[in-house]
Amino acid sequence: MTFRALTKICAIVAPLALAGVAHGQSTTTQPSTGTTMDQQSPATTGTMPPPTDVAPAPEAPPPTSEAVPVVTPPPPPPPAPTPVATNNGRHRNKYFAPHEVSLTTGAGVANYFGGADSPDTVEPGAAWDARITMGIHSPVALEAAYMGAVNNIDVGNGGHGQLHSNGFDGDVRFQLPTRVQPYVFGGVGYNHMEVRNAGTGAAGNYVGKDDQVTVPAGGGVTAYVGRHVTVDARGTYRFIPDNGITVMSDRHLHQWLAQAHVGYAF
Repeated sequence: MTFRALTKICAIVAPLALAGVAHGQSTTTQPSTGTTMDQQSPATTGTMPPPTDVAPAPEAPPPTSEAVPVVTPPPPPPPAPTPVATNNGRHRNKYFAPHEVSLTTGAGVANYFGGADSPDTVEPGAAWDARITMGIHSPVALEAAYMGAVNNIDVGNGGHGQLHSNGFDGDVRFQLPTRVQPYVFGGVGYNHMEVRNAGTGAAGNYVGKDDQVTVPAGGGVTAYVGRHVTVDARGTYRFIPDNGITVMSDRHLHQWLAQAHVGYAF
């Protein structure tokens, strides 16, 4: 082999040798950290790290079995009673309540009797009235009424006439404060009597006109139907102590009335 060939071989082998040396160094040295094989991780060298003591996690406390007390709320208070408005807020007197009012009207039959009644016959006639009563639901009530009546007179000689009566009565009424109300009453009144006979003003022993004081008294029963309707039946006696309508010596005259009424209670 010549020198020239040897030189060419060395030129080819030298770079290869240098590349192998460099490759061997790269396997023993870590370029990033500069550490050697002795400083490699246990996973690379095959050795396990020593065990470390790890504290166990604390156990959760067992659930308590104590029952939670149940608080029962108190019952609600009873509802307040609904106020009932009576008599438009006015105080009601239990003996006499004048704001409890009724209006009634009625009709019936009436006639006269007594010592002043002459031999001439006075026939039973029609009677009517209109009445206001205050205190209709209390034990004591007051009444004011217009009274009217007309009776035919049969004179002994065959003549005829009429006896007209119109007046006002006021009385005190005592009653049971119930839906069906029995009652009695008494009072005082005024009466105007007049005889009419074809314009003559005389019929037998009844003559002219007369204004009289009356003393009414009587009793009856009132019933309330529903809230406002009232029905009534009563009998009335009217004493006329000084009668100037007859020519008889006894000036006392008496009148009786039997009537039925219907009305409205406020």
